[in-house]
Amino acid sequence: MEVNKWQELEELTFKALESHGFECMLRKVFKDRSRRYEIDVIAKEENLTLAFDCKYYLRTKSRTSALRREARKHFRRCERYRELTGERVVPILLTFLDDSLFCMEGCVVVPLRALNDFLLRRHFYLELFSRANLSVDVSMGSTP
Repeated sequence: MEVNKWQELEELTFKALESHGFECMLRKVFKDRSRRYEIDVIAKEENLTLAFDCKYYLRTKSRTSALRREARKHFRRCERYRELTGERVVPILLTFLDDSLFCMEGCVVVPLRALNDFLLRRHFYLELFSRANLSVDVSMGSTP
């Protein structure tokens, strides 16, 4: 499937997650007392919640700084979602860029071409990033 805009990337992500058995919500909006938040795709499986922020970036000179800025924002959004729901949340940036899988600012960055592999081996990758101390806390959101 060809992806031409950010909405299509979100919908493709939603369908891929459903095909892997996740219970999914598209464009999840939640609020606290001071503001409104939105997470593009929430995918739940047993005691794990994957929170996707889908970024349709094309090649740009400043993509690293843009990704870093978006990762910080998404991590804070996911922290707030975890605080409000008590769920174990893993923040993920899904990008259209052809990069490798890595961590940045507490988020797992997954290129679209690697999404299926990441989902098939999610427990391995999350454990690997956690053991490497790359700011992905796979116990995030455990019962206080």
